[in-house]
Amino acid sequence: MDLEEIIIEKIKQKRGITFRDFMEIALYYPGYGYYTSPGEKIGRRGDYYTSPDVGSVFGELFCIQLKELWEIMDKKRFTILEIGAGKGLLCRDILEYSKRYKEFSESINYVIVEKSPQMTERQKRTIQDDRVSWENSLKNLSIEGCIISNELIDSFPVHIVEMRKGKLWEVYVTYKEGFVEELRPPSTPLLEEYLSQLEIKLKEGFRIEINLDALEWIKNVANTLRRGFVITVDYGYTAEELNVPHRARGTLLCYYKHSAYNNPYERIGLQDITTHVNFSALTYWGRLNGLELCGYTDQAHFILGLLEEYFRAMEDEYQEYYRKLQQIKRLILPGEMGETFKVLVQYKGVRPPKIKGMKYAKDSFSLILKPKNRTKILTEPF
Repeated sequence: MDLEEIIIEKIKQKRGITFRDFMEIALYYPGYGYYTSPGEKIGRRGDYYTSPDVGSVFGELFCIQLKELWEIMDKKRFTILEIGAGKGLLCRDILEYSKRYKEFSESINYVIVEKSPQMTERQKRTIQDDRVSWENSLKNLSIEGCIISNELIDSFPVHIVEMRKGKLWEVYVTYKEGFVEELRPPSTPLLEEYLSQLEIKLKEGFRIEINLDALEWIKNVANTLRRGFVITVDYGYTAEELNVPHRARGTLLCYYKHSAYNNPYERIGLQDITTHVNFSALTYWGRLNGLELCGYTDQAHFILGLLEEYFRAMEDEYQEYYRKLQQIKRLILPGEMGETFKVLVQYKGVRPPKIKGMKYAKDSFSLILKPKNRTKILTEPF
């Protein structure tokens, strides 16, 4: 039985499944899902690139930001907890560059949380450093330092809802000689509650993805962090930017061999399925769980804030300077990685910080903290 047949059987058993359940099976079904099956997913031979694939400069700049956070936290033992580390490139580059700063390097304890045994083995081949340990979940972890993720949340399974005749409906997946979408009443009241909390008013015919798993994730992250920072890098927008006419059909995309498609019902298990992250939701529910907003900007401006220190450290490395400059261009170009990826920094238990990576952030508070002064929490556990 292949993955498509497994999904069809589940649809028959339940007379239809939510799109969220379809996406979860397509991406994560043991041994068959896109992320749980063999094969190269990331990089030139895969289906998409991440910033660490461009070269080591992304991790090196990230290291400079982490060193500043360590300084803000009084230069004590500093745990970097990376969730979903991909091929391990970001970890490898951060740790290698940290050796330039002896005291910081010696204070680092690096923990990778990775659910996939295959990716864990891949990471262990990439990272040769005794400062690193692995866990398969956040359960029972409690740290002081910084929790980081890079292109993680966009791969969480999402509910899709649509406004029809003034009423909210959810997209279900059925099968009739092919996969068919049907609009049915929402599977959980949390979907309408989510829109209400963020004051998102969908217009007639608009659909939007709702990532309830991301809210559970940010709650778990907040509970894991005793004191320190959370840095989330991903592609996405604020709630206001997501609910606009040119995104009236949502943001869902599929990636296969570096080409983008919009049909998730093809190449099931062979193509990535992603949606843009709602950074307003991460900020709002992060705050309800004790995480305050430090700043929000795009990757280009995050990098620009770190370049002064980076280039100062390379004053006598002329050849290296020009090689790294080419990587930096790819990371900050408008219309590509620099503009597409966003960086959200949150903090807990430290004084309100001003950090280098947010030096050129544009009015992030007014962009993210809408609506203001809301205290209601979703009425059911996730």
